[in-house]
Amino acid sequence: MVEVIKEDSFAKSDIRLLMNDKNIKITELCNPTGNRLAREKEYKNYNNKHIKGKDDTVFLTRAYILEEEFPRDKWCLDYEKQYENNKDKNVINDAEILARESDMLKRAGFVDINELSGFEYSRLFVYPNAAGKEVIDKVYGDDERKKLFAMIETTTKNDIQKIIMDFDNDIIDIKEPRDEQGEPDYYGEFELSLPKGYKKTGLEMPVLMWMNDYCDFETLLEECKEYENDINELLKQKTVKKNLEDKEM
Repeated sequence: MVEVIKEDSFAKSDIRLLMNDKNIKITELCNPTGNRLAREKEYKNYNNKHIKGKDDTVFLTRAYILEEEFPRDKWCLDYEKQYENNKDKNVINDAEILARESDMLKRAGFVDINELSGFEYSRLFVYPNAAGKEVIDKVYGDDERKKLFAMIETTTKNDIQKIIMDFDNDIIDIKEPRDEQGEPDYYGEFELSLPKGYKKTGLEMPVLMWMNDYCDFETLLEECKEYENDINELLKQKTVKKNLEDKEM
C-alpha cells in the first residue's frame, strides 16, 4: 500500500534548496511491501486518485532495496560484509535490484531525479505533474539525453546507448530523402543505413532522427514508451504461459 511519509527528509530538503522555496508543497511516498507488480499497480492507482489535479505539489518517492525481499538476518550490503556479524550473510546486488525497482517506478509514471540527491542505496523519483516537471527541468536543464534516460527503463536505455555509440562510430546512420537531381525531397522518407547483419531493435530510426534534429524530444519519448509497452506485454504473456504450464505439470 502506498503510504505518505510525514517526517522531514533529506529528499525534501534537497527539493527546497533546488527550487529555492522553503514553503514548497512536497509529499513523499513509499510502498514498502508486496511484489513489484502489485506495488506498480498501487502506485498507478494512487496517482489517479491523489495526484491528478494537484499540480502545485511535488510528489516524491524512492526506489528501495526492500527488507521484505532481503531480510536483514540473511542479507547485507557490500560494505557491511566486512563486519563480523555479517560474515555468513549473502551480499545484495544493489545495482541490479535498484534497476528493477527503478523500472517499476518508471512504469508507474515517475521520473528518476537521483542526480539531485545522489543516494547510493536508493534512488529518488518525482511524479511529472506541473510542479514535478519544474523540478525535472531544474535537475536536468537542457540535457535531453539525461532527461530521457531518467524516464525510460534499463533495457531501453541500454539499447539507445548502443545506437548512439554505433552512430558515433559511423557504424549506422540515416539517409535523407533525395529526388532524382540529388536535392532534398521534403515528401520522401528517411532510410536507415545499417551494415549487413546488424541486429535492429526498432528504436534506430527515432533515435537517429532525434540525434540529427529531425524529431523532437517528446516524439522520441513517445516512441520509447511504445517500445517498452510492447516488451512488457510480451513478458506478461510469457509469464502467464509459464504459470499455466507449471500448473499442468
